[in-house]
Amino acid sequence: MAKAQWGLNPDILRTIFYTVVEPTILYAAGAWGSIAARVYAKKRLDSVTRAFAIKISKAHRTVSLISSATMARILPLDLRLSEQLELYEIKRGKPMSQLPGRELQIRVHPSTLPHPARRRRWEFSWVTEAEQIETSEAWNYYTDGSKIEGKVGAAVSVWEGDEEIQHASFRLENYCTVFQAEMMALHKATDMVLKSNRTATIHSDSRAALQAVSNPNTLNPIAVEIRGKIEAAKEKGRPVQLKWIKAHVGLAGNERADELAKQAALHNKRAPAYDKFPISYAKKTIRALTIEKWQNRYETAEQGAGTRLFFDSVRTSNKVMGKIVSSNIIAQMLTGHGGFKQYLHRFKLANDPFCPCDGSSEETVTHILIECTRFENERWQCEMNTDTRLTQRSLKQLMADDKTRGHLLKFSLKVLKAAARANGSTAL
Repeated sequence: MAKAQWGLNPDILRTIFYTVVEPTILYAAGAWGSIAARVYAKKRLDSVTRAFAIKISKAHRTVSLISSATMARILPLDLRLSEQLELYEIKRGKPMSQLPGRELQIRVHPSTLPHPARRRRWEFSWVTEAEQIETSEAWNYYTDGSKIEGKVGAAVSVWEGDEEIQHASFRLENYCTVFQAEMMALHKATDMVLKSNRTATIHSDSRAALQAVSNPNTLNPIAVEIRGKIEAAKEKGRPVQLKWIKAHVGLAGNERADELAKQAALHNKRAPAYDKFPISYAKKTIRALTIEKWQNRYETAEQGAGTRLFFDSVRTSNKVMGKIVSSNIIAQMLTGHGGFKQYLHRFKLANDPFCPCDGSSEETVTHILIECTRFENERWQCEMNTDTRLTQRSLKQLMADDKTRGHLLKFSLKVLKAAARANGSTAL
């Protein structure tokens, strides 16, 4: 289905890897993931990773796991296995070392919800203009959550007619999400409704939060508490209406809640009103640690020197390769595995590894791009276009820069193809 010169394109192969291969192999990782550190298991997992990485990157089959996985933008399966195991243990209650004393926000158990026959969906209406705001006896509660400069806050502004009569604001831990802030703002609003003696309409500009609250089958712990408080208010004869309000269209209550939420995020020094971390934060933290492990392998591995010539980190490689259409000639350039005499001589396909330009320097990708006198004119043109002298150090800079990458690739592919043809290579 896929070879270096033909077959499925890299994006399709990467999709197959992420949606079929990886989930299949990582199934039930929580039960057996601890074996990822064993040499035998790692070799088996690396074999699968490398096979797909080579196909995705369109590289020669002699390319190492380090280079092929870096170019293919996939993580080795043993690292993914460790990720899955760590995430499973956190969901089971294992504390995160980065957040000592903090708990994961977990879903409530379905058995704690009311009987299905007693559950009902609450519909919420939409408000897009100030004229649609009711100014009757009901108080209007405006809620909002905000994340600014890495800090999180939430607020409630209570209005009677055209005047604000009450407000409340608080902050959440910095690792909390905007969704959690929006939910906690609704939670605070229902608390305030229960303490008042008036009917209420709660306005929020977060449709996701309102949908979570209106869904009778929700397992979000904050949403479950909000539903309970609204039911309690109804039993006391103070029914609560929920309305979605369009943000930043000049509605005074919504703008005031937004202002209060931002102020709380930036300036509130009190203890956070909510400190449970979301599963998204756990995933993000675990992935950051995985990237560090992958980077360490990338830097210290004996293989992959050809790829390290162009990328100093796996993050840079992932960013750059996402903007390049993978092909076999690009893989040859980034690995040194191709129609170059130094490589061909390794497999007895060339009598010697030396470049025809002087008969003493090994013909490698580095030599062809930086030193070979056969391509002085092309090299000079590339240097003029990029305003940079071609050296081993500058190759990384030119590849990382969106403005110079095109000129470097144009020059590199042209001279590498010429060198490979001169050696009789047909793998182009």
